[in-house]
Amino acid sequence: MNKQFIKVHMQNVIHTYTDQHFGLPLTEKEEQELLNKIILKIDESGIEQFQDVIHDVIYTFFTDQEDE
Repeated sequence: MNKQFIKVHMQNVIHTYTDQHFGLPLTEKEEQELLNKIILKIDESGIEQFQDVIHDVIYTFFTDQEDE
């Protein structure tokens, strides 16, 4: 899956949680970790769950919850 495509969707979801218009409020390491988690979960659950996976991973990150 195209990482840039996923990053665009990550930015859109992060915007809903942070109301930031200037990009991801993340370090490069955090962004890469989120990207890797999203790709892994999409591989596990299938592309049809794409949006749900992104929302779940981002929500978990911002609420500081443990992964399932």
